[in-house]
Amino acid sequence: MTANNLTLQDQIEAAPPGGLILCGPAGIGKAAFAREIAARLLGCAPDFAHPDLHIVRAAEDKKAIDVEQVRDACQRIRLAPADGGHRVMLVPQADTMTVNAANALLKTLEEPPARATVILTVDAVGRLPATIRSRCRLERVAAPARDAALAQLRETCPDLSVEEGRGLLELAQGRAGLAADYAAAGGIELYLDICRAAKPLIRPGGRVDRPLLIALTQRAGKSWPTAVNLIERLAARLSETLACGEPPAAAMEGEDKFLQAIARHARLSASVSAWTDVRRLGEEAEVRNLDGRTTLDRALRALDALAATPAEQAG
Repeated sequence: MTANNLTLQDQIEAAPPGGLILCGPAGIGKAAFAREIAARLLGCAPDFAHPDLHIVRAAEDKKAIDVEQVRDACQRIRLAPADGGHRVMLVPQADTMTVNAANALLKTLEEPPARATVILTVDAVGRLPATIRSRCRLERVAAPARDAALAQLRETCPDLSVEEGRGLLELAQGRAGLAADYAAAGGIELYLDICRAAKPLIRPGGRVDRPLLIALTQRAGKSWPTAVNLIERLAARLSETLACGEPPAAAMEGEDKFLQAIARHARLSASVSAWTDVRRLGEEAEVRNLDGRTTLDRALRALDALAATPAEQAG
């Protein structure tokens, strides 16, 4: 756990919010961190059950958290605490809630019971409804040991500069292995090419630059799966910019201004939809062994919805 996360634990213990969202990359231990915060609030060890700790997860045979699960947990945290202390409701992977489940949770967040905290963990905060985000304290959870990850990356890819390594780690959300995969495929330059092709999206009604798109698909070659993944990252980072009101740390010079320029007119729903479409396209291409150039072309074109005009959005 990083020093920043430890400080956050202290702040939350001192003034527990009614709702808390922990957002950060997949695989960095957000669920475990949420348990540690819950344990501090409940005065118990994080690896023990507690009568005032209520965890909501999707059933094993389902992918989504349903409304009855949320309603049950919301009712429980309104009961008197077993030991007269705090009550905590944990919702790992909260973005898997159904619409009805999210609405049920919203009712509790609008009028949170005293001495109770709802903790949600998500990989991307943009997937949560705005009504829920607005009623919770939002905290980004830091990926652990970024300096160690940078050292590991540069050991694997000794030709990378420190600046390039940091940029790749930002795109890879702190994961050195994925950053090394990006580096092998052209890394920052490939992401720059994607941003150049997407530059027209800074204007309402803009479309991905067709000549640059064709050139990109030709240059990507066998690295097209990584290029599709980086397109997904662009959509995800734009979603974070829209959801949080500010861009994440820039992966390269000028990326923050680029994301802000698109965010001035893009809708969060369109951004999340584009992100989801590109991710599904990548998964489909892998399963069905689709043509790389066609897949990359379709992935970039999925971004066109980001700059759709109000008339196009209505249509």
